[in-house]
Order: sequence, then structure tokens, then C-alpha cells
Amino acid sequence: MRSPDVPVSAETAAQPIETLRIDVGGEIVVVPIDEVPDSIRSACPEFEIDAALLWGLELQPQSIAVTTVFWMLELPVWPERGIPFSLRPVDVIRMPGKHPEHAQRIERASLSFPIDVMLYRNRLVILEGCHRTAKATIEGAPTISARIVPPHRIPEIIDWTATARSFNLRLFMEREYGMNA
Repeated sequence: MRSPDVPVSAETAAQPIETLRIDVGGEIVVVPIDEVPDSIRSACPEFEIDAALLWGLELQPQSIAVTTVFWMLELPVWPERGIPFSLRPVDVIRMPGKHPEHAQRIERASLSFPIDVMLYRNRLVILEGCHRTAKATIEGAPTISARIVPPHRIPEIIDWTATARSFNLRLFMEREYGMNA
């Protein structure tokens, strides 16, 4: 695991992410960043989340309006037929019969578990819980239980083995939150 304290030169820190690791049907696929849709690259933080670390955070769930995170359901965040970033949750909501795998996952999703979100570029980004958010949308729920990861806890959930070497936590925290890591 690479430590966030490893010094990174300004030149290296300015380099873009090279790849993302995506779970496609239980298999990790490495996707070159230039194959990631611009809508995803501009909307999501440039680091990988370690789900186990995220789930291990002790955060108090709170109720948020589904509308505050619905925008993420309009992005191609899910894989389909082994192709990363090829399916928008809203397409599954509108035509579940065309997307049975995700439709079943939405149906099985439990709203008793909160979604995980973080504030990024002045809006809430879903880190984990798009299927539950889709289910809440289908059911017409006005709110959903969410754990909001505060900026100072972000370093605790980064998967340093999957995050690009060029990622610089200090610069990210200064740029996005005006704080030092």
C-alpha cells in the first residue's frame, strides 16, 4: 500500500490519472482513463475507493433528499455485457426488462442500509449505493439514508494500491476543500 505521505513532485502531481480499476461482474478490469466517459471523469473524484475501508467508517447516517443524488443515476456508472461505463441507472429504471441483471440488483437492494456519499465540486457524489438510490427512485421515496463522508475522512477510504501514482492527496484536498491533508 502506498502511503499518502510519499512526496510527489509538482510535475508528477499535474499528470492525469492513467487508468481506473473497475469491477465488472466480479472481475477487476483496468480501463485507460481516455476510455472513461467525460461525464464520469468530471463528476467523480480522481481516486479509487476501498469499499471495505468505506464500510468500516463509523459515520452516523442521515436522511437526504433523493433528488440531491439523482443526477448520478443519469451517468453511465454501470457496466453492461462486460463493458464498463455503458449503462445509466435511469435506463434500467425506465426499461428494466432490457437490463435484467441490474434490475434484479435494484429489486434486491435494501433501503435499510445507507448509501455512502461525499461532497465533491459542490454536490453530493454517490461512492457506494447507486442500486439503492435507483430503488428509492422507483419507489418514489423522497429521502434516502446516507452516510456523508466528511473531507477530513477521505484519506481513510482511498485504495492506494489502485489509485494512480500521480494522484496527490495534498493538492486534491487543497483544491477541493481548501484544507491540508
